[in-house]
Amino acid sequence: TIDDMITEPNKKCKNLTHLKGILFECLACVILFIKGYKILKRNFKIKTTSQIDILCQKDDLIIIIEVKYRKKFKDAIIAIHPSQKNRLKRSAISLNKNFNKQIRIDSVLFCNDKPFIKHIKNIF
Repeated sequence: TIDDMITEPNKKCKNLTHLKGILFECLACVILFIKGYKILKRNFKIKTTSQIDILCQKDDLIIIIEVKYRKKFKDAIIAIHPSQKNRLKRSAISLNKNFNKQIRIDSVLFCNDKPFIKHIKNIF
């Protein structure tokens, strides 16, 4: 839990950046849940393509969510590196084989300036 990470940071959390990542992933889950998404997994690992921040479902669609926090919104938009894009695309292909459903890749961005929180559907 978050309380455990705060009281015993060395056991659960590598550093402050890691703690922020966990916090923003949790906030993204809350936002997605409120919007009607079913959270399937967090930090879902796929052997061939690494890790997905959030895997969720809405209707018959499986959605991969990449969560990013940056101080400025313009930096949050460009925070997904080309190698991450390739990894996410490979993850979508792998998930499509497993679930036999349409896969979409979204991003939930957090920043200190407006719009503060932005859910972008189908990022590429």
